[in-house]
Amino acid sequence: MIYQYLYIFFLILSLNSCVSKKDKFISKLDTTVEYVSQNQQSLTSEMLEGYNSRINELRENQFSIYRSKMTIEEINKVNLLFGRYDALVIQIELGEFINDLKDGFDQGVNDLKDGLDQGVNMVNELLSE
Repeated sequence: MIYQYLYIFFLILSLNSCVSKKDKFISKLDTTVEYVSQNQQSLTSEMLEGYNSRINELRENQFSIYRSKMTIEEINKVNLLFGRYDALVIQIELGEFINDLKDGFDQGVNDLKDGLDQGVNMVNELLSE
């Protein structure tokens, strides 16, 4: 009889630890996505790579472990969080691309202006001779 009680106790204990780990997984994912969302303007490429690694670990390894213990609502929440993170990464990388493109365009305009100024100076020197 005592063994049955011990078995039930350990079964409940193990179920509680699974729920707790599952909840920690969802909380960790939610916290990471929220942090990246709030700080996307100040994240460097190296920082973003670190968050990508963390999210990939959660997505590829931990989600498969806890998915069977989740309700449909929790699975949907996790999928929405992964989708939100992916959208944030695209937004951040697109912003970096646009900034790089703008910087390149500005440099090209400056180079063209310098070249035109030099050409005008050469023509003026030729005309003055």
